[in-house]
Amino acid sequence: MEDDDSDDEANQAQTKEEAAEIQCNCDRTYGAYKELLKTIPGFQEKLKIAGGEVLTTYYSILTKGANDARSDDISILKRSIAVWLNKLPETKPHFLPDSCSNCGIQHNMAGKLLCPIEFEWDDL
Repeated sequence: MEDDDSDDEANQAQTKEEAAEIQCNCDRTYGAYKELLKTIPGFQEKLKIAGGEVLTTYYSILTKGANDARSDDISILKRSIAVWLNKLPETKPHFLPDSCSNCGIQHNMAGKLLCPIEFEWDDL
């Protein structure tokens, strides 16, 4: 009987987490919608008269733009971090900003930065 109670509690906790995540996504989507209405004159009227195919096209374009922006941000961030780390005297060999060949834990400096705090990289 106790196992059933703990399973129910775990399911309720998971359901609450899922509901919170769904609400967060809804809030973010609604915020983006409000920004679009402010940014694009007449957009709300266009949405009212648009059919499903047009809305699907809008959605696809917006999704592609968001994904491209995220990809660009990560690419710029990766290059910037490589340049910054290369300025440190202990970074040997230097990172190649456009290459993944010496990234991650294969590289001593990256390994130190990626190592969880409860471990000491030099002891591993």
